[in-house]
Amino acid sequence: MAPSIVVAMITGVTGVVVASVTAAFTAVQNRRTRVAQQELEEQKAQIRRLELAERQRHDDERTFDRYREPLLLVANDLGGRIDSIRTGGLLGLMGMSDRRDALILRGTAFRVAQYFAIVELLYPKLGSTLARVDAETQEVAGILGRIGRTFATDSLDQSGSDGPCFMLWREEQRAIGGLMLAQMLSQPTEGQLSCLGYASFLDRYDRDFEPWLGAFVEDLQLPGVVSSARFAALQKLLASLVVRLDTKRAFVEFDGAGRVVGPSWIARESSTS
Repeated sequence: MAPSIVVAMITGVTGVVVASVTAAFTAVQNRRTRVAQQELEEQKAQIRRLELAERQRHDDERTFDRYREPLLLVANDLGGRIDSIRTGGLLGLMGMSDRRDALILRGTAFRVAQYFAIVELLYPKLGSTLARVDAETQEVAGILGRIGRTFATDSLDQSGSDGPCFMLWREEQRAIGGLMLAQMLSQPTEGQLSCLGYASFLDRYDRDFEPWLGAFVEDLQLPGVVSSARFAALQKLLASLVVRLDTKRAFVEFDGAGRVVGPSWIARESSTS
């Protein structure tokens, strides 16, 4: 065979081999590139998910912080009133005058309604927002749930005017809270959380609130209220709630050993925990 033909054959075979190797190498490189790009995209997507989750967590914390102070105020107000009934002799002042009686009875109902109003604002967020935030805030959500169940249970207290004394089912709690918020929701004010004031509550009591709170007010006039097991349980839960909400120590005072020393109604409950 002529040398030129051999050379041509060798050149051709070499070209085929080189082309095959090059094609295989290129395919491998392309596959590696695609895998690397996929991994990079997955890493970017994961980073975006983490960043979104972190932003959501911060938004959730800001959302809850917006409700923290109003909830602290109404919880402290209601807990203090229950303590005045149980240990402060408030109901012993009944009978001085019709006006004083109304202040005691409807004033107590107003504090209950205020509390339900702020909880009603939080209610849609209890299963979503609060589930994503820190353990301390989740603990607050747990206390809110226990307070709601304590109001609703029929296993506490003697028979009152409409079932067990001071029992308010979830539907009643939400209805009362919604009525307190109706004006705010119809005329929202950016950046502010508020509900009906006491004067407006009194003006609307007979028409709007008495159907929901009338039995509660009647129960306050029964004998043995100071021994109410429901009030005792509620006071302990409200004390725990105030301690956890009061991060700036506007209400709660501690001694050097970390024990609660004030206000007195919270200190008593903390000492028996």
